[in-house]
Amino acid sequence: MLMRAFLLSLLIVWASASAAPATVESVPNPRENSGRYVSDPDNLINADATVEINRLLASLEDNTGAQVAVVAVDSIGNADIFTFAQALFERWGIGDQKRDDGLLVLLVKDQNTIRMHTGYGLEGSLPDVVCKRIQHDYMVPAFKEGRYGEGLLSGLNVVASVLTDPAKAQAIATVSRAEDNWFGFKLFSSGLGLIVLFIVLIFKVIGGSFYAVTARRRGIPISMHWRFTPWLMTFATGPLLIVAIIELIRPPSPIIVSSIALYSYFLLVAGFQAWRLHGAISHMLQEGENFKSYTLTSSQQSFWFWIALLFPVPFLAHYIFLRYRKAFIRKYPRNCAECKAPMRRLSEEEEDTYLTKAQQME
Repeated sequence: MLMRAFLLSLLIVWASASAAPATVESVPNPRENSGRYVSDPDNLINADATVEINRLLASLEDNTGAQVAVVAVDSIGNADIFTFAQALFERWGIGDQKRDDGLLVLLVKDQNTIRMHTGYGLEGSLPDVVCKRIQHDYMVPAFKEGRYGEGLLSGLNVVASVLTDPAKAQAIATVSRAEDNWFGFKLFSSGLGLIVLFIVLIFKVIGGSFYAVTARRRGIPISMHWRFTPWLMTFATGPLLIVAIIELIRPPSPIIVSSIALYSYFLLVAGFQAWRLHGAISHMLQEGENFKSYTLTSSQQSFWFWIALLFPVPFLAHYIFLRYRKAFIRKYPRNCAECKAPMRRLSEEEEDTYLTKAQQME
């Protein structure tokens, strides 16, 4: 019994010691122990990948002089990975002292973090944007599946190609900037879509349709009102769906393709609205509602001015036509409201006969 208790105590102590977070002092330096490049005290990297990584990094050092060290640990406790990597980089003296061309690749499993810490001599070839892209595209997908060795080997192959041919770093940086710009475009589009959705919901609570609050004051007919669901589909869901489709097909220039698609989409929406507007005006003129048609045209003039600025082709011509039609409606022949006989427009001199002095002055 005493022997079993003693062995159990030893097992507990050993397990506690093996689970202790790594420190800068406790991580074994592979160059001192075996002259190799991989330090894997917690056995996260499979043997085949370790052999391949050591072979790759030895060849890289022979060809370029750059020295790379790879460290994979379960945990570094609450330590900051940047501070840990910097301390380990300096402790081991990675890279040539004069050229400062060392690189430390540090994987911390419990933090789900990979850090590529470069000396000043490699920052030109491996800037942060390139390191982040290598991690994102070549390492992280394998790490998510627990294939740490394969992920490290895949990323280090790209590192070796970049250090051998610096032009590849520029290509990766260009791709990374394009991806960042596309991400920003998607973020902006989503934010704008949420704002539009919020506006729609406010109008839904207030009156049930987009024009419910201002329609009567602006003289907008019922035929031009937007109901809740069509408004939501047209101005919120439609644009977001276009961006989502572009994300799925991922053309070479997604921002340009999305911009053209969104421009064309809103061009069609504006065209549809213009068709509704002129249909409403024509209907009012047919019904003899000249004043209503004139009020509607006036209320829409500023809106179509801004549409003409955004879509000069073809809505600059439409705006000019709308102003012409407004002047046309003002002089449009009309019938008497009582006898229905055609009315004649009086000249400035003729109308004075029917006005008092005060009315003439006004």
